[in-house]
Amino acid sequence: MIPMSAENLRSSIRFALTSINAEIAIIIINVRSATELCAGLQPEALSKETTLIVPLKFLKIAIVSLLLSCPIAAHAQSQKTDIRPNANRLMGDKLRTSFKGKTHSGAYNFTEEGQPTRFYEEIHGSDGRISYTENGRKDPGTWLIMKNMMCYLYDAGDMPGGCFRVYRVANCYYFYSDRDAEREDELDRDYWIARSVVKGEQPQCEVSIS
Repeated sequence: MIPMSAENLRSSIRFALTSINAEIAIIIINVRSATELCAGLQPEALSKETTLIVPLKFLKIAIVSLLLSCPIAAHAQSQKTDIRPNANRLMGDKLRTSFKGKTHSGAYNFTEEGQPTRFYEEIHGSDGRISYTENGRKDPGTWLIMKNMMCYLYDAGDMPGGCFRVYRVANCYYFYSDRDAEREDELDRDYWIARSVVKGEQPQCEVSIS
């Protein structure tokens, strides 16, 4: 089942508030895991359907409950969301310990609605080597820190690397390419390139950070 969009949700609420005249209200809404939408991970996670049957006088309470249970549809992050004012920039030892010896699961190529379209996993060896996996393809390479940025160099000539400023919100990591100058007054362009969490952790990043 396709998740309900923010506009469809608003339309359903307007309909419920203006058209229901029965003794009870039956509300059916499709929601997806907040974990999946927050960090852009677990693309195979199943949607679930929430059905509420409530007395009409409690309709407003039910609607508020639904909004709280599915806030992401209306406030999903996209790559045009600049999270930097509310995030912690990782540098030095904090940057190193966040990646050294750890595997990150991440996503990128987010849509305007904040939905990721590509997913990857990257192993950061303690010896400075990396193993990047996407769609079954594995690419080895090297990771290092330069000028307080995470830098990636891959062995394959067709694998682009680069250096990234890394920001953290809770346990979620956001990558900003050094190809884009860091400017506080820029609007309407892609900010972060990708985001990730340490493999096995449940993302705890905020849904809306604007």
